Amino acid sequence: MFDERFPKRVLYVNDVSASGTQWHGVFVAEVGDESGSQLTLAENAIVIAEPKQGKLELHLQGGTTHEVSRSDPDHYSVTDFGRATGRLKLLD
Repeated sequence: MFDERFPKRVLYVNDVSASGTQWHGVFVAEVGDESGSQLTLAENAIVIAEPKQGKLELHLQGGTTHEVSRSDPDHYSVTDFGRATGRLKLLD
């Protein structure tokens, strides 16, 4: 199931631990305004909820980030990472 609650992002998680703090098979697509779009795929994520701030902090493991520029459609980059940290805002 895809989760579209996050502004300008789509989130998909293949499997979630019983505690909800460990995700497996993570897909995060982000549509930028002028700059372009970004797609991040990760094998695993450790999730830390920040409910007062309406955010989730993701500690991603084993993945890639794909980026494309709207102003230069020929620009495409792929970055591999062992670990990366990101935040998802529930409200814009």
